[in-house]
Amino acid sequence: MRPLLIDNRSFWQGCQVRIEFARRLLRMLEPAQIRAARALLGWRQDELSKASGVGTATIRRIENGGSMISGNVSTVMRIQGAFEKAGILFVNEDEIAGIGVRLTKKKRR
Repeated sequence: MRPLLIDNRSFWQGCQVRIEFARRLLRMLEPAQIRAARALLGWRQDELSKASGVGTATIRRIENGGSMISGNVSTVMRIQGAFEKAGILFVNEDEIAGIGVRLTKKKRR
């Protein structure tokens, strides 16, 4: 029996995409982080709605929810993507401190 040969580069690229997706799922945002990120950017809920493509009512429901966000993962990922594009860095809880948000430094040209 001959071993199955796999194109290593495409195989590992596929693995990296799945690993990144899993990492994003594991660090789901919390409503407090969304509110804090909006405050750092000076965005209203309707501005986040435009930037993310998520309805204002959905954003309002998520922000007013408990500590865990209920809803579609794709919705949360769109919100997170809009914030990250605007320069927000989400900080996960660790043994020293809790969750949070930071602004990234502007890239120098």
